[in-house]
Amino acid sequence: MRSDVPRPVAGRDLAIAAIVGAAACVAYLPALWTGFTADDFFILARLKQFGGLDHPLGYFGALEFFEYYRPLTFLSHALDWQIWRTDPAGFHLTNVLLHAVNAVLVFVIGRRLDGSVTGLAAGLLFALHPASHEAVYWISARFDLLATCLTLAAFVLVCGPPRGYLFGLLVFGLALLAKESALALPVMVVAYDVIIRRLGWRQAAGRLVPLFLVAAAYAVLRSQVGALEAAGGAARLPKLLILATLVAGVLLAARRPAAWAVTKLQERRVAAAFLSGLAVVAILLALPTSSDWLREKIGFASFSVFYLVSPVTVPSPPPNLFDRPSVSIAAIELAVLAALVVLAWRSRQWIASRPPAIFLLICTAAALAPVSSMTSGPRYLYLASAAVSLLGGLVFRSVPRAFQSQARAALALVLILAVVQLMAAGRSWKWASDMTSDALTMIQSALVPCGTQDVVVLTTPVGIRGVFSNLNEVAFDVAGCKPASWTPLLRVVRTDAHVDVTRHGDVIELRVPEYAGNFVASHDLRHFDAPLTGDESVRIDTPIGRLESMPEGNVRVFRLTLADRVRAAHFYFYSDGRVHPLAPR
Repeated sequence: MRSDVPRPVAGRDLAIAAIVGAAACVAYLPALWTGFTADDFFILARLKQFGGLDHPLGYFGALEFFEYYRPLTFLSHALDWQIWRTDPAGFHLTNVLLHAVNAVLVFVIGRRLDGSVTGLAAGLLFALHPASHEAVYWISARFDLLATCLTLAAFVLVCGPPRGYLFGLLVFGLALLAKESALALPVMVVAYDVIIRRLGWRQAAGRLVPLFLVAAAYAVLRSQVGALEAAGGAARLPKLLILATLVAGVLLAARRPAAWAVTKLQERRVAAAFLSGLAVVAILLALPTSSDWLREKIGFASFSVFYLVSPVTVPSPPPNLFDRPSVSIAAIELAVLAALVVLAWRSRQWIASRPPAIFLLICTAAALAPVSSMTSGPRYLYLASAAVSLLGGLVFRSVPRAFQSQARAALALVLILAVVQLMAAGRSWKWASDMTSDALTMIQSALVPCGTQDVVVLTTPVGIRGVFSNLNEVAFDVAGCKPASWTPLLRVVRTDAHVDVTRHGDVIELRVPEYAGNFVASHDLRHFDAPLTGDESVRIDTPIGRLESMPEGNVRVFRLTLADRVRAAHFYFYSDGRVHPLAPR
């Protein structure tokens, strides 16, 4: 049966879908005992402001703290608030169920492309993909979960029987209201129409017009009601251009298929052009005027490849490997990326003989385009991981019969590794939420009466153990008892640290043995942009006093001379995975 013809649903397929969905739920069952952390409190503050679903239209307007337009996801949070209030279990339950639905949709698409075996392998790979832990465990990442769910559902409808097309347009509109990453859908649809269904370019282009009209309506709603720029500002125009280029390229392939045939002479020309281009990129990487921009792009490409393909992603690599890496690291990553391009080129016959593979590679590019340059967390790769999982299912299905037992063993090993990594990630998210809850309880107990005490957090965790663990003042808004002021002094990033703190009059001294260069300071105590990584002495004037830092052997010393206004404040510090109070002077 051709892959562009929907297969009738059999009892076996329903059983497979149930297995895939159950695997996703069981893998993330520990999320139900995990609490809130980091940006979750910004969302909870909006829900409290609007009373859950008491003012549903409020989520369609401009929201403080948020520079994006995603009202549908906020409404899903509001529904949770209406049912569960501040019980995190209900919010996590919604996330887990969304992930399970997404895994089933991946199975459905894989089944349509290449049969039930491909669908099963792809669904399990997606359900247990280790890089997805951030999207599922972190309540603030529901934007990616819901947008992916609606984007995949819209694709199934738009590219299914004709009667589902109009409903698919509606679902696409909802997907855009969940997160703008749903703009990948038109590329997915045109690629399916041209590569799988073999439609002509005129017919394929005609099917795109209603999708573009839905996107235009979203842009108008975003600008007129949400008070945001219709296209997301100048920074997002290159991403829209990439999506438009992908659409145009697919339509060109449909119009002139013979132009894509590669002769021996053209192979040599392609090789020469590739080597020349690689040399130019290497030169640009070394030039100060272009190095920063190029390192950002190389970092994102390396970030995407690692989290989408690597069978082991937990614990997370240090951010400096991907977030504008140094020139030397970027050069190594460029060499690895070039080797992967060569490998893909040498596999072109296998790819060309399998239209679903070409389609999925285009889908991966489309899913990455809206988030290109985002390296702050693997949640941005959630939609792309669906396409990569489908490609993995296709590779598994294409293994010759003589090697099927080895392929099944390899797939089982990958899935077992994924489960082990998800368990480790789950423990980290549980630690982050428990640490946050314990810190809030401890600090609030000293705020008597509420709103009268100043709080200074000498060291505060950010991104410890590969998860979002930062404390913020908004959490006290949600809890209902705020300090008079909340001031963080130093951020502890990436790895834990042991901190010894003493106070002598107006001087507070922090001593960090075996310092790993993982503290970040700030002049205004709002924009933390001064990493303290070297051996040199540093002096920074802050709003709460002068901060001096200097090495003493293998110990890093931080000395804060307090300003008058914070001498009577309550002081806390983060050390060894917990927030501790500084004993009163």
